[in-house]
Amino acid sequence: PWINQMLINIQATFHLKRMLDQADLHITPSRLLMFSFMAGMLGFLATSVLTVFIPIMVLVGMVCGSIPLLHVWYKRKKRFDAFLEQLPDALDLVARALSAGHAFSESLHMVSTEMPEPIATEFRKAYEEQNLGLSVKLALENLTQRMPLLDLKMCVTAVLIQRETGGNLAEILEKVSYTIRERFRIL
Repeated sequence: PWINQMLINIQATFHLKRMLDQADLHITPSRLLMFSFMAGMLGFLATSVLTVFIPIMVLVGMVCGSIPLLHVWYKRKKRFDAFLEQLPDALDLVARALSAGHAFSESLHMVSTEMPEPIATEFRKAYEEQNLGLSVKLALENLTQRMPLLDLKMCVTAVLIQRETGGNLAEILEKVSYTIRERFRIL
């Protein structure tokens, strides 16, 4: 607990916590730092058995200490890639739900129940935030903070502009979905 209290005061801990949440790993930043410290110490001690050259021991310790952080980064990137892959289908589902006469919040709920992970979890959080009293704008902005992806920001911006100016949201989302698919095809 005292390590957690000390880490709360450090700004980097906030970013580390957000990175852990984005990777969907359910550990605390202090536990991740302890894993890194332990891995670094184990690497250092294992190298000390093989050699007496201290710079090599320190280098191996630093490399081993970075392995847990690299794992978090890899899981985060993998989750972002899966989210981006599912985003056009989710936008099509929202557009079809809107065309069928459902409300926007109900279409968010449909995505959370019909789509696979990780997009279902993130849309479920947005639906629940909106359902518990946050405005749609804040719920969507929180979604873009949890998943800071350019394509998602483009979708949220389109929805927010449509809510202020009016227009056919289903058609806008279909065009955004088409644009994202074409960008994938070009890549």
